[in-house]
Amino acid sequence: MPIIDNLKLSQEQRPAELTAEQRLRHKMNEALDKQLAAAIHDAGEGSRYERYEFEDYKNPETGEMEQRKVKKRFTRWWWLGDNGSYFFSLRYGGKAIEIKPKKTAIEVADEAGLVEVIKALQEAIKAGELDGPLKKATEARRAQFQKRNAKSAGQAA
Repeated sequence: MPIIDNLKLSQEQRPAELTAEQRLRHKMNEALDKQLAAAIHDAGEGSRYERYEFEDYKNPETGEMEQRKVKKRFTRWWWLGDNGSYFFSLRYGGKAIEIKPKKTAIEVADEAGLVEVIKALQEAIKAGELDGPLKKATEARRAQFQKRNAKSAGQAA
């Protein structure tokens, strides 16, 4: 029996381009994946999580392209509050996102609970529940850049 006959074939086509909402959901889920890895590491290992990436560089001695492991800056989206609880804040462009009006943080009892909160946020993003707050955050960020560009254009004139 041919191997192809064992596969489930479909007529589905890959979309030509993702919508703005789909791109933003994907971007936020990637960021939450990094936060999730850190939360799992911190809760289980007890040591601080450090993020590394592989970077291409040209070796000055040989002139060949090589890869090296480079430590990257990593900012946790959670902190320990005065009451002993942890607080997690979904962030975009360095600023906390208002999940509900005037609510930017999620209170969690302990570090282990952070993992569940991050997974729940990922599911909410995939389901489109946070499209409104995410869109609002991107518009605020865009306005910030437009204001900065207008100011620098005024100085150049």
